[in-house]
Amino acid sequence: MLKDKCDKYSTWTVLRRSVGILQQMAASKSWSKKTLTAENLQKAESKIITDIQQHHFKDDCNLISSGKTVNKTSLLFRLDPFIDQDGVLLVGGRAKESQILSFGEKHPIILPRNEHVSSLIVRHYHNITHHQGRNITFGAIRSAGFWIVGATRLVKSIIRNCITCNRLRGKPAKQIMSNLPAERLDPTPPFTNIGIDCFGPFVVKERRSEVKRWGLLLTCLYSRAVHVEVLEDMTTDSLINAFRSFMCLRGPIKTIYCDQGTNFKGASNELQKEWMSMETKSTLTKYLRDKQIEFKFNAPHASHAGGVWERQIRNIRAVLSGMSAKFNCRLNTAGLRTAFYEAMATINSRPIAINALTDPKSAVLTPNHLLHSKPTSVASLPGTFDATEMYGQKMWRKVQQFSEEFWKEWKDGYLSEITKRQKWERPHRNLQKGDIVLLVEEASPRNQWPCGIIDEADAGADGKVRKVKVRMANVGIDNKGKVIFPASTLERPIQKLVLLHKKEDDTE
Repeated sequence: MLKDKCDKYSTWTVLRRSVGILQQMAASKSWSKKTLTAENLQKAESKIITDIQQHHFKDDCNLISSGKTVNKTSLLFRLDPFIDQDGVLLVGGRAKESQILSFGEKHPIILPRNEHVSSLIVRHYHNITHHQGRNITFGAIRSAGFWIVGATRLVKSIIRNCITCNRLRGKPAKQIMSNLPAERLDPTPPFTNIGIDCFGPFVVKERRSEVKRWGLLLTCLYSRAVHVEVLEDMTTDSLINAFRSFMCLRGPIKTIYCDQGTNFKGASNELQKEWMSMETKSTLTKYLRDKQIEFKFNAPHASHAGGVWERQIRNIRAVLSGMSAKFNCRLNTAGLRTAFYEAMATINSRPIAINALTDPKSAVLTPNHLLHSKPTSVASLPGTFDATEMYGQKMWRKVQQFSEEFWKEWKDGYLSEITKRQKWERPHRNLQKGDIVLLVEEASPRNQWPCGIIDEADAGADGKVRKVKVRMANVGIDNKGKVIFPASTLERPIQKLVLLHKKEDDTE
């Protein structure tokens, strides 16, 4: 049967030409190919369509051929169908007397939705309209003289799976928000499991020169307390020294969550190297190896995965950066460190329970309660401080004015944004190995975004994939197809990927 042969073809044009050539060979009884005419293609199209209609609408065609009307339960009942002289089932409709519409527009050919030929026709006219939207594609199909039963769903499905449309207008992948990690929920001593990030730079005065300094924010995942250290530069040595200073004050660390900054990766590598180089039989060495700090890195470009510390970074960085520019580099390194500690005390005195802001009878719980069982931050130094202190000679008065300005601006910004907006509330299809994706690069035009194929899908504890490894399109191939150098593999969160094509055996 011709219908079974049609499933092998990928385009409507090739299918029509193939059937036209076969009809031409059968008529001439020769294997020689001749040039196809428009009449040959029209006959081939009629043959394909009549075969499809006889398979899907056989009962309706028999009733119409015998002079009867189709049953009321038929999908074609409202179309008033009839059969023309070529045996093709057409729509009767109410536009028979129109002098504007062509015959094909007044009486389009009826086709079923769940048929491969119908999909080929939709793709054909979708390509002709240069991958425009559903309405334009639908109009092109009707103008060409085809009436596909349930065409709206078919057109939407074709456009949704169109690689070109996804490349031009596809949205990044999404997945339901994951559960909170155990480190956020299990009671632990403060600053046992932390998240870290850097912010800055801040320009400070050192004698007669101006130098840059950065801030390192460390936030406890359980108590939501913060600690801030000054970094003289963004090197691994400076970061390790900041960790040592932090642990002298706050105690040992078990787990560090962070993004894949070069200084964080370097600190992890340096610590691992030092521990491995120590004497293996030493009791201290064994203890350190058992209790060593574990770095857990988020996927590259996945800043949303570090919301627990990015929230605090946003509050501190926005205020301190703006104030640093406002005060025109009036602090030195020691003054900036004191200002950081004042800001840290202020942040740790914030309420961490929403009902404390609305219920006057409830106690205000702050991170300082969990840190040292003291209710709020230390009292301010005596005296009146205004903006003119930034131009005075006494550094401690500059720092105090800096702290008071920080508290005012941070409080206004935090209380106005304390309500969180939830995202990614519904589960979506998991990206799978073999899917072809487009990597989102916001700094480049969309038509220059690179493509790749998923090599590995990392599913979380709930079975949902939120980060994958993508093997990029290999450009290291010579003109003979020989691989000069292997393709690179990148790790990315799914929010930075646009699905172009599902793997062939996908049944979802």
